[in-house]
Amino acid sequence: MPHSVLGEFELTTADEWISILSLARQWNMDNLKDLAAGRLLTLDMDPVSRIALWKKYSLNSHQLYASYSILCSRQQPLMLKESQELGVEAVALIAQAREKFIRQSTVEQPEDRESLIKIVVDEILREN
Repeated sequence: MPHSVLGEFELTTADEWISILSLARQWNMDNLKDLAAGRLLTLDMDPVSRIALWKKYSLNSHQLYASYSILCSRQQPLMLKESQELGVEAVALIAQAREKFIRQSTVEQPEDRESLIKIVVDEILREN
């Protein structure tokens, strides 16, 4: 797992990098904010938590392709707690994309699944 040293502290967890992200925003340190976001992308995080975090800190939503892809293509729909964490706008976009994915995946060939996921996730990212 990649890690970084900030000063004399070794940072390896999402919570540590989220703290750095929060301070970077508070102090208007865009370079540090970008560094924290980049490190968070390398860490294992729940896709809903990652999307909510990116929204909270106004980070580049185009970095969320993998998270949206997981949510749009997984079997189970968003749970109530996940929906509350994401907010109405994100839930609506994900629901639209999931519906399109489900409708089209029944007529598409299985090998077209990845290209279909790309299409629906690209639509979400265009809206953000």
